[in-house]
Amino acid sequence: YTGTDCDATVNYCVFSGNSATEEGGGMRNAGNDTEVIHSVFYENNAGSDGGGISNFRTNSTFKYCVFKNNLANNGGGLHVYDFDHHNYVENCIFHNNVASVNGGAVYTESGDRDLFLTNCNLIDNSAIGGGAIFKLGAHECKAANCIIWNNSLDQIAGAVEALHSNIMNGWPGAGNL
Repeated sequence: YTGTDCDATVNYCVFSGNSATEEGGGMRNAGNDTEVIHSVFYENNAGSDGGGISNFRTNSTFKYCVFKNNLANNGGGLHVYDFDHHNYVENCIFHNNVASVNGGAVYTESGDRDLFLTNCNLIDNSAIGGGAIFKLGAHECKAANCIIWNNSLDQIAGAVEALHSNIMNGWPGAGNL
């Protein structure tokens, strides 16, 4: 857990087999700036949101991370709940994460800030809504140069802008396959 009085940088770490009764099975960030690079979130479990990671009002950057076999109600791999921060996910892999409700790989709920996914692979994740990505709220959510493939039901749920991405069954946006 990283809280409001500290910023965190995490490099080359493995978070495996952890659990939380509520949010953030592998890691929970609240009210700070967090950067996570070259790390693995594997087989973590959260009772509510964010099997791998839960972010609450946090400026975050995730680069070259793997989220695999994590479980939560919302956001099997990553949960972002925010009203005034930006979150960037770059060159990450989300594979075989499960949300019992929404957002197998990623669940984002926000008022006015953004989530950007760039050069990510979201493959074989499952949820009732948004096997890969579930977006709730007025914020901007973009996926660029991503592969979104073989996730349950709808690959994406909510107003997600996808650009130059390979999305199973298609998705509107410039350069999408």
